[in-house]
Amino acid sequence: MAGWPQTTGAAVYSSPALGDLDGDGDLEVVVGSFDNQVHAWHGDGAAVTGWPRTTGIVWGSPALGDLDGDGDLEVVVGSRDGKVYAWHGNGAAVTGWPQTTAYAVHSSPALGDLDGDGDLEVVVASGDNKVYAWHGDGAAVAGWPLSTGDRVRSSPALGDLDGDGDLEVVVGSDDFAVYAWCGDGTPVTGWPQITDNMVRSSPALGDLDGDGDLEVVVGSRDYKVYVWSCSTPTTDPLPWPMFGHDAWHTGAYGHTGRFRDVPVGFWAWREIQACVDADIVRGYPGGWYLPLATVTRGQMAIFIARALAGGDEGVPDASPPPSFSDVPATDICYKYIEYAFANEIVFGYPDTLYHPEYQVDRGTMAIFIARATATPTGEPGMAGYLPPDTPTFADVTPDPLDPYHACYKYVEYIAEHNVTHGYPDLLYHPEYVVSRGLMAIYVARAFELPL
Repeated sequence: MAGWPQTTGAAVYSSPALGDLDGDGDLEVVVGSFDNQVHAWHGDGAAVTGWPRTTGIVWGSPALGDLDGDGDLEVVVGSRDGKVYAWHGNGAAVTGWPQTTAYAVHSSPALGDLDGDGDLEVVVASGDNKVYAWHGDGAAVAGWPLSTGDRVRSSPALGDLDGDGDLEVVVGSDDFAVYAWCGDGTPVTGWPQITDNMVRSSPALGDLDGDGDLEVVVGSRDYKVYVWSCSTPTTDPLPWPMFGHDAWHTGAYGHTGRFRDVPVGFWAWREIQACVDADIVRGYPGGWYLPLATVTRGQMAIFIARALAGGDEGVPDASPPPSFSDVPATDICYKYIEYAFANEIVFGYPDTLYHPEYQVDRGTMAIFIARATATPTGEPGMAGYLPPDTPTFADVTPDPLDPYHACYKYVEYIAEHNVTHGYPDLLYHPEYVVSRGLMAIYVARAFELPL
C-alpha cells in the first residue's frame, strides 16, 4: 500500500490498534516499538501530528477509548519502564497520566466501565504480580490493585461472568492460575481456576454453547487450552472480551461502529453504517448487526424497498389483497414485497408463491439490484440493456447450459456500474449465499450512498 511500510527504528512486538484519532472519519494506525516510542500514522503513512510519543520499550499493544468523555479517542499503553501512559489523539498527555507500577508492563490494557458510572476504566497487569484498575483521570479504582502469586503478562478481558449486570475482570498469571474479580476487586465465586503451568495467554470470553452464559477460554504453557463455563446467563454486552477488544483486534473501545459486531476496520463497516444512516438497514436487539447472517428474499425486499424509497418512511402501506398467498398482510415483509413487486423488481415463482424464506445468492442479488437501479425502475428498465458478447466472469455466461445464464445480463449490468468486481479468482460466484454485510456493500454502491 502506498506510504507503507513505516520504520520505527527497533523491533515491533506490539500489535497495532486502529481508530479515528483526529476525528476526520478515517482510521489511524497506533503501535508501540522497542525504540521507546508509540507511533501513530494516518492511512497514507503520514505521521499524525503530535506523534510519536516517548515511553520505555513497549511490548504490549495500545488500547483506544474515550477516557475523558469528550467524544474523542485517547491512546493507552503500558511500557517496560513500569508506567502506563494515556494521550489524547493529538499526542498531549491525559491529565492524571502516566500511572506507575512496580515493574515492567507487558500486558495490554483493557477498557470498560467497572463501576457502572458510565465512564471508562483502564485495567492492565504488571510484572509486579499485580493487576491495576484506574479511572479515566488516573485515580485508582477502589479495591485495586490486586495481587497474584507471580508476574502477570496476560492481558485482561472484561465481561459479565456472574449475570449481575456488572463487569468482571479475567486474567492469567505466571502462578498457573486464571483469576476473575468483580469490579470492586472481590473474587468471583469459583475463581481462580488452576492450570498446570504459566498462563501468559490472554483470556477470551464468549457464549460457546449458546446457553446464554459466558465461557472463559485461555491457553497455558502446559500445552492445553482451557474452557470454563459460567453458570449464570447474561445479556450484557461484552465491552472488552478478548485481547485487542474484538475479533478483528482493532484495540478500540466505543468508536468501533454502531454495532458490537461491526467494529471500525471490519470489511463492510462503512457500507453498513451508510445503510443505517439512510434508514435502509437496522440492527438486532442488544446492539448486534449480524454481518455474516444470510439474507432471505423477504429481507432483501425490505432493503431494496427502503433504498428505492429513500428510507423506511418512504415505503407506502400496501393495500389488500396480497399479491402472494405466502406473504399475508400481517407479515413484517408485506408492504416491502408489495412495493418491490409493484416496481417490477421482484416476482414470484411458478407456484405463484414468493417464498420469503428462501436464501438469496449472489446471482439473485444481481437481479434485484439491477432492476432497482435501472431507468426506468424494474424489468422495463433492463429490457433495453444489451450485455457484452464476452462475459466479464467465466462462471456467469449467456450459454443456456450455464446454470446461472438467467442472471447474465444483470450481473453484467451491476459490474458495468461498479457495484461488483468479482473475486480474486476472477469469478463472480453467483452460487454464494449473500450475507448482511455483503448486502450492505451492494446496496451502498448501487445507490451511491455517502461513505
